[in-house]
Amino acid sequence: MTPRKIAEVVDRWSTTGECADGLYLQIPDLVIVREGGLDAMTRALVDLFGAFGMETNVLPRVAADEDD
Repeated sequence: MTPRKIAEVVDRWSTTGECADGLYLQIPDLVIVREGGLDAMTRALVDLFGAFGMETNVLPRVAADEDD
């Protein structure tokens, strides 16, 4: 997707209420947040985990270190 297409999608979602009113676009292994900063990313993650729960494959998991 081009940056222009991403902007079109999140603009549309800002009126439909999807993805926290267009705050973010999520595809496998990637979350694009419309605005920068910790607050925006936190709101996006709260929305994602609210929709999919904590047992989701929305974000990749890091394998535990064998030494721990």
